[in-house]
Amino acid sequence: MCRQISDGCVSRGCGHYIQTTVVAIADCQSRQCRLSSSHAPSCRGPACRCNQTYGPDIERTTSTKPGLCDQCLEARMAQGLHA
Repeated sequence: MCRQISDGCVSRGCGHYIQTTVVAIADCQSRQCRLSSSHAPSCRGPACRCNQTYGPDIERTTSTKPGLCDQCLEARMAQGLHA
């Protein structure tokens, strides 16, 4: 399964990684992966049952921020809790 290599920010309050940029693709070299350069050119269309999704990102932390990520902050507010 091919994977995206991404740069992102980690929120110190919750530890979540937020992707900011995809910088490259790590090719898995599998003939059964439609995203790979090794996928057979003849395997196309609806008959192709090969993998068509990326695996988990290869995360490169480029910055950190204090507090919670936006998603965790919104969840806390929805529960009536303070940030």
